[in-house]
Amino acid sequence: MPWVLWMLFPPMFWLSVLWTIFASLIYLSALMDWYFDAWLVTNMSMLDVEWKSLFHRLSSRVDFNDIKEIAYEKKGFLGTVLNYGDIYAGLTSGDHVVLKNANNPKNIELYVLKIREEYINGQKMQNADALQELLVDIVHKHIAEKGVPPKK
Repeated sequence: MPWVLWMLFPPMFWLSVLWTIFASLIYLSALMDWYFDAWLVTNMSMLDVEWKSLFHRLSSRVDFNDIKEIAYEKKGFLGTVLNYGDIYAGLTSGDHVVLKNANNPKNIELYVLKIREEYINGQKMQNADALQELLVDIVHKHIAEKGVPPKK
C-alpha cells in the first residue's frame, strides 16, 4: 500500500519508507510474540512462558496436581485446514493457562495428558511406599514394646 502511494505521488517517498518500516516493526513484534510463547512440559510440572514485549516476559509454573482439565480449540477455516488452534489448561483455582495459535493442538493436549498421568501415577507409588514404611515402623515399634502376641 505505501509503495502504491509513492508510485502515484512521487514526493511521498519518505512517507512510504516510514510506513514500511513501521509496519515491519509491528509485524516483527507480533511474530516474536507468537514465537516466544511456549509451554515447557517437564516430568514434574509445566512452565508457561509468555512473551509480552521486548523487555517484558512472564513465566509461571503449573504443577500437574493443579491441572483440572486440558482442552483445545481450532477456530475457523484456516485453523482447521492448517491444523492450529488454542490450548487451554484449566486449573483447580478456577484460573486457566492459554497457549494461543499452537501447531497441532490435539497432539500437544494428548502429550500433556500423558505426562500428567505418568506424574500422578508416580506420586501414587511414592505415597504407597511411604505409607508402607510408616506401617512397618508402627508394627516394629509395637513388637518392640509389647512383644509378639501369642498364637491362639
